[in-house]
Amino acid sequence: KESSAYREAIVLTGNAAGTTASQLQSAAAAVALSVGTQGKAAETLAALTATSRVAAADLGKLAEAAIRLEREGGPAVKETVKAFADLAKDPSKAVVKLNEDTNFLTLSLYKQIKALDEQGKTAEAAAIAQVAYADAVTSRTKTLEADLGTLEKAWRSIADGAKSAWD
Repeated sequence: KESSAYREAIVLTGNAAGTTASQLQSAAAAVALSVGTQGKAAETLAALTATSRVAAADLGKLAEAAIRLEREGGPAVKETVKAFADLAKDPSKAVVKLNEDTNFLTLSLYKQIKALDEQGKTAEAAAIAQVAYADAVTSRTKTLEADLGTLEKAWRSIADGAKSAWD
């Protein structure tokens, strides 16, 4: 099922991400080691690939951030995937809009994204914006996770163990 989802996303986008199904499978395994399950990682990677707006090199990082954000009570993975795709369509405009809600952007980072966008280097601007947002999300969600109480950590560990076994 995972391989079919990968192949479909790759073929339907003309492999805009520049990846293979086996590379996505490896990325899913790596993401699953740090957060979530293999199934959730595969689903997220397929969704990111299907947007045709994310570079292969960034897929794992963005998938991990989206899963972590959902896991800590943020928006669903689907919404975070859409935010990453929006950052690729119009990086300068989308980064400002996203920053209004999340406050992750520094002035120097914004200037860098805007300059690249104005030079017609939209893909580079998008990659910088996507990675910056993913880094901010990952950092913040790790802080939230570290602040969980003993009972919450124990329950999460049990739930994660069960999901991993099912996976």
